[in-house]
Amino acid sequence: GEAITAETKVGPNDVISYTITVTNTGSVTLADVVVRDDLVPNFNEVIEILESEASKNYVVEYTVTQEDVDNNAEITNIATATSEDITDEGKDDTVLTDKTATIDVQKFATKVNGEEITSETKVRPNDVITYTIIVTNTGSVTLTDVIVTDDLIPDFNETIDGLASGEVKEFEVTYRVTQADIDNNTEITNTATATSGNVTDDGIDNVVPTDKTATIDVEKQATLVNGKEITSETKVSANDVITYTIKVTNTGSITLTDIVVTDELVNFEETIESLASGEVKEFKVTYIVTQLDVDNKSEITNVVTASSGETTDTDTDNTVPTDKTPGLNVEKVATLVNGEAITAETKVSADDVITYTIKVTNTGKVTLTNVVVTDELVDLKDIIESLAPGASKDYEVTYKVLQSDVDGKDKIANTATAKSGETEGTDTDETVPTDKTPGLNVEKVATL
Repeated sequence: GEAITAETKVGPNDVISYTITVTNTGSVTLADVVVRDDLVPNFNEVIEILESEASKNYVVEYTVTQEDVDNNAEITNIATATSEDITDEGKDDTVLTDKTATIDVQKFATKVNGEEITSETKVRPNDVITYTIIVTNTGSVTLTDVIVTDDLIPDFNETIDGLASGEVKEFEVTYRVTQADIDNNTEITNTATATSGNVTDDGIDNVVPTDKTATIDVEKQATLVNGKEITSETKVSANDVITYTIKVTNTGSITLTDIVVTDELVNFEETIESLASGEVKEFKVTYIVTQLDVDNKSEITNVVTASSGETTDTDTDNTVPTDKTPGLNVEKVATLVNGEAITAETKVSADDVITYTIKVTNTGKVTLTNVVVTDELVDLKDIIESLAPGASKDYEVTYKVLQSDVDGKDKIANTATAKSGETEGTDTDETVPTDKTPGLNVEKVATL
């Protein structure tokens, strides 16, 4: 629809309008003049009568083909007028073809892990980005052997045998994000290249931001006591060995470096030089429970911290209950009478001396304080300021048998008692039979 100038060049699908003028240049009238155009096969007109010096005009249109542009430097069109034995070919002004060779390649990141990309999308290690590569022949001539490559995906190398002017070819490729991508870049930039001969284009796609989140998680779990699995019933006592499992996980996206893991309870400190996203490092540590732990705490609390230059996390949740069970036992044994060992046959009489051994033992798990030991028979009252679990204190006391004991009792009963603020304590009885044998003697002597 635009006037042709000296600069005009046509490409595929351009429409050229031709004006064909047929003139009778002779002196006689011509009949049945057939007008044809070699470029427009469907154009075939007959002028029934064309008088001398008369003219007839036609307008025809021709759509330029891809072959025209590929194979010719110009479009040449011949129109022919024939009347019986008279013929004329009118060669028009030629129209130059546009031999421009250009290509365009565009690359779009469309999905991450199968989901549409939004303005909020950021990628992490092992995420899969889906790209669409669009190659378009933006020139006029057909391009051949178009090689399409992608710098992020070395295995992708496609050849398009032929690409006509305006033709588009699409490819879908995927790329798995690496840890190095996240650590070293704020965004993933991908370049696709299309080359045909000397024609090349690099299409830099819309970039995909990387997730630079730095987070860490440390979990500590008490797993064993003295080599046995911990249950809901487990309680620990002095000298029990608790085994802890410490698990450090990089829950962020970037690699963390020089992570210092500390556990003050067990005097543990370890440095992890590098921990990639999602990577886990485990440690096993042990702690021997002290008597002070049991005496002063209802549970053993262990605090573990993992800290790097990028982030810190502390775990204080996992506790192990202590066994606060108190226990106190008193044993009292009559061991001697008048310095001789007591047997099953032993019986005591007035003025005999019984020797007793009293043993006070902490049979519980906590240290007992201010344990009061009494034995009323021998007027014993003693205070043990502190008695650790398993510890004992011994006493040796004596009792002289009274005549009233023998007269009024079948046996000598003695009770020893031990009590503390932590427990009610216990009583223990020990008996020694009295000798109830009667005897009477009369002596009569004549003196004068």
